[in-house]
Amino acid sequence: MGSWSCNAAVASDNEAETQLISSVLIHCNEPTYTDADGNYANIYGSRDVGVISAVYDEFFGKSTAEDGSSLDSPYYVESDNAQSFLNFGADPQNAEEREAFTYYTENVDGEESVRIIYRPAITHAWSHFSAKSESYVIDFFEETLGAPNPIDSGSQIWQWKETFNCIGLVGFALFICSFGGMLLYTPLFEKLRAPELIQPVQVTDGKRKVIFWVSLLAAFAFGTVVFLPIMAKSNTLSVSQVMPMGMGLWGIACGLFAIASMLIYYFAYGRKHGMDLEAAGVKIPLKKLGLSILMAIVVVVVSYGCVFAVDYFFLADFRIWTLGIKAFEAPILTRLPYILLFFVYYIAVSVSINCFNYNTVGKKLNGFL
Repeated sequence: MGSWSCNAAVASDNEAETQLISSVLIHCNEPTYTDADGNYANIYGSRDVGVISAVYDEFFGKSTAEDGSSLDSPYYVESDNAQSFLNFGADPQNAEEREAFTYYTENVDGEESVRIIYRPAITHAWSHFSAKSESYVIDFFEETLGAPNPIDSGSQIWQWKETFNCIGLVGFALFICSFGGMLLYTPLFEKLRAPELIQPVQVTDGKRKVIFWVSLLAAFAFGTVVFLPIMAKSNTLSVSQVMPMGMGLWGIACGLFAIASMLIYYFAYGRKHGMDLEAAGVKIPLKKLGLSILMAIVVVVVSYGCVFAVDYFFLADFRIWTLGIKAFEAPILTRLPYILLFFVYYIAVSVSINCFNYNTVGKKLNGFL
């Protein structure tokens, strides 16, 4: 997304009376290859431009073969787009073949300009958490801008920050569980507390064990197979938040699959073998449902209050890799409808884990989950 912003900034800078941007690095996204008429062109002018293109990028770096078939990221450098980029916007059919990890220079408007493509052999998401990719970032800007006191690109300590941010993330999760459990002993929410520790359902039927493992594997396979098609479709939608929309639609699909699996199990097997939806916790009185929703709101507000306190006093948040719990500004509240997309998934998963799958099939592992 930052690379989209970079390309938008360059387009805006091109229209300005005085250009301000000197160097641009596109990270796991596409640079702009063509002009408004669709012809290959050097829209970056004399700016120094680099691209970090992960070899196994799930989203970008795709191209089309001569027969019209789609080629994934491993074939990106050989594509017309990449070759035109490395040749400063020249038509790739009339340009020399160029390679990754090489600084190519050319005089553009009286200034020496650089083009380079870095190719770490990693995935899209991992490239944003990679010391290797970060070293390319440092090397590129050291080459194109320079630092008064350069430090070797391998001398990175941000991993320590991420480690402590991760500890905070674990603490955040533990707080939610502990605080929620504590609320069950307050006068308002004590009716939600089970009178005794609920034990997992004893399963000795071999058929039930087969159903358990097959349904888990089917859910895993379904979520994996539909992820990329749904995310690709979301990229074509006219919405303000493309990624949350895509993840939300994926969550809905996985949630509906889980609901379908539970319904099939209940009507084809569970009901015939004595499964009671009320005893299992699937059906609860409206009053308890209302209290459950209220308790969830209280837990969310207080837990996020901790996030805002840490952000205000220590300028820190809780995160690791692509998972992050951050303070947010008021305008984001206008995007709350996107949260509704995730309800189907989380409610379905909660019912699945706590009601249908809380049994002895997985023994200690399943009880822990």
